[in-house]
Amino acid sequence: MRQRPERPAFQFGIVAVFGIGIEQRDRVLVRLDLGLVVTCVEVLAVLGLQLIQHLLVLAVERRGQRRLDLAAVDQGFQFA
Repeated sequence: MRQRPERPAFQFGIVAVFGIGIEQRDRVLVRLDLGLVVTCVEVLAVLGLQLIQHLLVLAVERRGQRRLDLAAVDQGFQFA
């Protein structure tokens, strides 16, 4: 009886090694992509909060200026 050579198993082992390498590379790429997306979302969230904070400061400053203008008008009427 003739035995089959070990070559097919050896070839299957090489294909499996390449498959593992490709999966590891894919895992690294997916991790980098996810990290990039999360970083972009965090940066946009911080910028959005800063924008809201600046708008609130601007609204408070304008409101204070209106009160000063109204106070000046009241004083103007008092002097007249």
